Amino acid sequence: MARHDPDTWNNRPQLKSFIAWNARRAMEIFHQGAQLPAFRWNRQDDYLRRLRTGPDAEPLRQFVRQAYGAAWARDVLGF
Repeated sequence: MARHDPDTWNNRPQLKSFIAWNARRAMEIFHQGAQLPAFRWNRQDDYLRRLRTGPDAEPLRQFVRQAYGAAWARDVLGF
């Protein structure tokens, strides 16, 4: 969004906060559900690893760190 619609990204702090809140909430739910046999999926750990360390996700990691800060990215997303 920051690249494609910078006006919205820069002038609507509530949107940025809403995305951060939802990302934190989604990761908390993911980590809780990942421990339950009924929700265990054989590729979920690979997807998380690729988000955290994969070369294809580096632009996303850079954006998140720039937009929300390194501490937030580390705390919420683990990178």
